[in-house]
Amino acid sequence: MRYLKLAKTALQKGAHDFQGERVKVLKDTDKAIAEVEKALKSDRH
Repeated sequence: MRYLKLAKTALQKGAHDFQGERVKVLKDTDKAIAEVEKALKSDRH
């Protein structure tokens, strides 16, 4: 989880857009974070 959040921060601060791919990758990273949070939550029950 920590590395996903670090990657998201790095992508947000990046100056290069990578031909529009940065926005897609940020969305994918948000989705991955949500999935990990969901998995962690379900593991606690």
